Amino acid sequence: MSSNKFISGFKKHRVSILFSAPFLILFFVFMVIPVAAALVLSLTQYDMYQAPKWVGLDNYLFLFLKDEIFIKCLKNSLVFGIVYAPASIVICLIGAWFISDFGPKTRAILTFIFYAPTLTGGMAAIWQLIFSGDSYGFLNSILLKINVISSPQQWLTNPKYMWTIWIIVSLWGCMGTGFLSFVAAFRGRDVSLYEAGAMDGIRSRLQELWYITLPIMKPQLMFTALTSISAGFTASSVMFGNPSTNYTVHTLVMHMTDYSGTRLELGVASCFSVVMFVLMYGSNELFKKFLGKVGQ
Repeated sequence: MSSNKFISGFKKHRVSILFSAPFLILFFVFMVIPVAAALVLSLTQYDMYQAPKWVGLDNYLFLFLKDEIFIKCLKNSLVFGIVYAPASIVICLIGAWFISDFGPKTRAILTFIFYAPTLTGGMAAIWQLIFSGDSYGFLNSILLKINVISSPQQWLTNPKYMWTIWIIVSLWGCMGTGFLSFVAAFRGRDVSLYEAGAMDGIRSRLQELWYITLPIMKPQLMFTALTSISAGFTASSVMFGNPSTNYTVHTLVMHMTDYSGTRLELGVASCFSVVMFVLMYGSNELFKKFLGKVGQ
């Protein structure tokens, strides 16, 4: 009986299934299979030269109980993700909101200016030049000239400055596709909703944002949240060295690269993928619950 229903349903929706098949195939090949493979390999001892050997939860126990660097990387990635994801969403939203009332030409110019940092592939080299630890570094040179500092500061190796610089550099280039989706959403708003809101007692721009704008932009908010959370938990801090001083800004991705590329312990490296997947999935679920409260 169930097979007959399946066949009849397949025949009824065969056109929709045909058009969605390319996406479903790509999603299964590049998402489902890799996630399943990482989960299985995380329970094995595997180095690419020999067949995987089943070890159960030993890799997870090793990372959480014996690898102190992993715990520090996990903490760094969590803190960075918690700071970066909400901050990048707010920055993208405010930036799109700010330029939404300008004319088409001005809006196009401002959109390009805000989006430009994400198009520059060599930004890491530029930031390293700015924060160079000698007197020729841009920041040191300026601060020495105006007598703010008496000697060059090691911005990229001193733990005192590294977290601040990492956050600033990351947020500088955060206005990517999420920002563009917000710009498009602001331009597609139904103006009559704001007129109706004014009749219902909404008086300020902040009230308009919370009760009208954000509820109608939930799809864009969800998309930006997905990209920002993924970027936050998979962030790298190579500009500070690998590893950074005292592992101050060492991340899960960088530690995973050590296990997979240097030590060839792919079973342990797969544990990192599983941990990051759980972190991103949990964060996305929390953000969904937050979105459900927007406008209430």
